[in-house]
Amino acid sequence: MATEADRDFASGTNLYDVVLHMNKVVDWAEKGYIIDATEAVRVSTTLSWTDVLPMYRSKVSSYNGRVRTIPIHGDSYVLYYRKDVFDSRKLTPPESWEETRLLVRSS
Repeated sequence: MATEADRDFASGTNLYDVVLHMNKVVDWAEKGYIIDATEAVRVSTTLSWTDVLPMYRSKVSSYNGRVRTIPIHGDSYVLYYRKDVFDSRKLTPPESWEETRLLVRSS
């Protein structure tokens, strides 16, 4: 589904200088709608790029090894487990999503 920003970029009217959006990096980078911000990130004195989670740096904000977006918010999922329950059942905590899936199915 096309967004207002998609229509604006495609028409060349250029109403927007900054767009807050998710999941459009590949599409917009391939169409040349968003800039390559790699050098700007490298020389920035206010952005600590290495403080950005590696997943966001490499998967969410980059395309073809070049920085295309600056993340301003991101969620990280944390799985908690009750040690007493795992100990009583002689279970070990899962270390991958596959192990988690197998553990849930066997319980």
